[in-house]
Amino acid sequence: MNPILSLTDALARFRGADGKEESLAEQFGLLADYLLRGGYIAVGDTRRIYLRDVEFYYHEEEGPVKDPVMYHRNSPAAELPYLPLGSLYPHVSGLDITFENPDRRYRASALVRGYNLLDGDAPLPAGYETRSTYLYEALLCGPSLADGIRLAWVPAPVLDDDDEIVCSVRRNVPLFSPDGDKLPYLDEGLPTANRRHLQDPRPWRFSRRINQQDTTPR
Repeated sequence: MNPILSLTDALARFRGADGKEESLAEQFGLLADYLLRGGYIAVGDTRRIYLRDVEFYYHEEEGPVKDPVMYHRNSPAAELPYLPLGSLYPHVSGLDITFENPDRRYRASALVRGYNLLDGDAPLPAGYETRSTYLYEALLCGPSLADGIRLAWVPAPVLDDDDEIVCSVRRNVPLFSPDGDKLPYLDEGLPTANRRHLQDPRPWRFSRRINQQDTTPR
């Protein structure tokens, strides 16, 4: 991790898979280390949002690596424009930080699953929130339209390198067949949290543990 690296530079280091899915886990790990330890989202002058839990999504529009649960991707009905590097993309599951590439035709993003919300000088781990859609409120509840809503990523070291980052499967993401159907859970294999489908086994979730009293990502 480089704590003075800008968000744009950190995201630009991602190179995609070029059809080789096994190359993604290491790249996601490096990017997670930056997002979870290398800075925070500033809302105005006093509010800070430190990321604690992120899930990565990656989908090649023309290559073999597919991620059917990804929201911002082409469909038979529409071809979506590519978002600028570092864009915020809201959807029903929360908020993505995107790093798509129009030249290499892939979509990539980090969904914020958990975060710390600090107002003023409150110390970590105050305000740990695991409900991903509550990030909308953290970003938009309070700032004045009259004064202008100011959001920015601030590069700054967050924690010591000894703090643990845990890698796991993404939350309740089903495994799909080559035909695009969700595979049902039939008492064999790893189930999704709702136990309706087989769990996608790709280890693309990274959670930062701050202390022994708060060690279980939700």
